[in-house]
Amino acid sequence: MKRKLLTTSVLCSMAGLVPTNSIYAQDCLRGKQKQPNIIFILADDIGYEAFGCDGGTSYKTPNIDRMAKEGMLFNLCYSQPLSAPSRSQLMTGKYNFRNYHGFGVMDPGTETFGNLLKDAGYVTGVTGKWQLYGDADQQKLVGHHGVLPREVGFDHYFLWHTVFPNMEFPDSLKGDKLIIKGETTQREARYKNPVILTEDGKLTFHDQYGPQLFERWAENFIDENKDRSRPFFLYYPMVLMHDPFQPTPNSKGWGNSNGYDPSDPKYFGDMMEYMDMLVGRLIKKVNDAGIADNTIIIFTGDNGTNRKIYSQWCGQKIRGDKGFPQEWGIHVPFVAYWKGHIKAGSVNNNMIDFTDILPTFMDIAGTGIPAGFKVDGMSILDQLLGKKDAPKRDNTFGWYDAKWISIFPKAIWIQDSSHTWKLYHDGKFYNLKNDPDEKTPLNDKDLTKQERGIKNRLMKRIEYILAH
Repeated sequence: MKRKLLTTSVLCSMAGLVPTNSIYAQDCLRGKQKQPNIIFILADDIGYEAFGCDGGTSYKTPNIDRMAKEGMLFNLCYSQPLSAPSRSQLMTGKYNFRNYHGFGVMDPGTETFGNLLKDAGYVTGVTGKWQLYGDADQQKLVGHHGVLPREVGFDHYFLWHTVFPNMEFPDSLKGDKLIIKGETTQREARYKNPVILTEDGKLTFHDQYGPQLFERWAENFIDENKDRSRPFFLYYPMVLMHDPFQPTPNSKGWGNSNGYDPSDPKYFGDMMEYMDMLVGRLIKKVNDAGIADNTIIIFTGDNGTNRKIYSQWCGQKIRGDKGFPQEWGIHVPFVAYWKGHIKAGSVNNNMIDFTDILPTFMDIAGTGIPAGFKVDGMSILDQLLGKKDAPKRDNTFGWYDAKWISIFPKAIWIQDSSHTWKLYHDGKFYNLKNDPDEKTPLNDKDLTKQERGIKNRLMKRIEYILAH
């Protein structure tokens, strides 16, 4: 639904908007500051344990580590356990029980940060992995198709993982190069030789490495919009680090399509280095363009690492836990860089989750949340700016039902802000300090009076959230 763009004076006077507490955001509303550009980078299938800045030692991530040194590192960011539920949450600011009905199929009519930022005056662009329209099987399960980029606020796009009815594609792609189910068409490859949806509504074949193409498009988008009077929002959901595990152009095995097993994580380290290199290139592009002081860049991952991957973290061997609601399935990296605004070397130990992203963006834009738009998250802009009295979360909440993928468990849970207590809706209660892998739930009869009080309080909070 298209909203009429309100003038600054109307925005400032409307009681229906969520209050904008940040001084920076208030100055945007008053016209004292130009609205900042926003770049949001979302890596695919990569958890907290994989990054040097977070304590990981298995892979080289110098650019993201430097981003943390020059910006703010969050130690307690939580996603959903799978990519599609996480994307629904972060794009809408809502818990999944409100708007998630099927894997990879976002409901038509859903309003996202793309819609809201476009209405706030932003030029919006997205490149990388879409995963919001659904293939034939996913659509059948839900009973409808998903959404296209323009429906959720993106006029400019260059996307893989799009499945659209009656799309044009070259004759050279017909046959075994495409999966064809009825009227829908989807290309399997995300890395070598992907098929991309472009702004003219066509699926185009590219005989190149996919991540290179998305990065080039992102850099061109920045070049095209850096000098305009309107700010830009670039959403960059990367295709790395998801399987298949394939060599990159920097790997020794590059070019030998028969020389590796795509299910074997042999090249995972190479893929990590390549993903980190792309993030570094994007940051360099912003710095070289002279817009770093008016451009916030955020990097995170959409869920835990693939379960085939074992990584060293703080002297421990950590198995990725994608798909599962335990610590290593939902604990993800989160780094923010904004030259001149975020203090270099900042470390944030407050809990945040993916519902906080949309309200933060709207606070950065200076508009707040439009009247009638329900959000479950809270803006973390004041935390980013280092304000002492910045609001903080009391807990993080998860509602998870993957749907379509039956091997993953359904779960509802809540964690307290101390990162000590975690309670599931079925009553399983854990002390994460003593049992971070959630192997043994606490027995009710052994709980202290204080622990029983904590458990009861958390259960009431779960019930309140679900009822509201």
